[in-house]
Amino acid sequence: GGSLRCHAARPSFQGLEPHLASMIKDVDDFKPDVAIVDPLSALLSSGALHQTQGMLPRLIDHLKTVGLTALFTTLQVNDDQTDLSVSSIMDTWILVRNTSKGDDVVRRLQVVKSRGMSHSSQLRVMEIDKEGVQVKRAPPVPTARKRPQKRKGQPR
Repeated sequence: GGSLRCHAARPSFQGLEPHLASMIKDVDDFKPDVAIVDPLSALLSSGALHQTQGMLPRLIDHLKTVGLTALFTTLQVNDDQTDLSVSSIMDTWILVRNTSKGDDVVRRLQVVKSRGMSHSSQLRVMEIDKEGVQVKRAPPVPTARKRPQKRKGQPR
């Protein structure tokens, strides 16, 4: 076999439990070093929130048990999106947000947490270009300048 296997399956096709069983079987058969679940948020469309929140820890636990590095993505339109309640069992949490600057889209990257290792808390800019993914320092955010306070007796 090859070194990359893509398994595209909609969880809504079979339901969450058969989908979980299928994912675990694929991992056990292929024995990869890395597993990517993209997007995690698609699981919400396949069942109730409590079902999805019950399935995810089982999947994550299995991936950790067999020693895999796992990458999960989620699509989040705004901050009001339902929480999948997995942040407490993730080792590293990286947040990428798209913001607008004029006619451009700026991707801002932030390491929310990274258990057991030092990491920067600074906001970064992530660019995707012909060289690949570039992570750069974010330019300072302009802040409103305070006006100097007038002293008593100073002319206006």
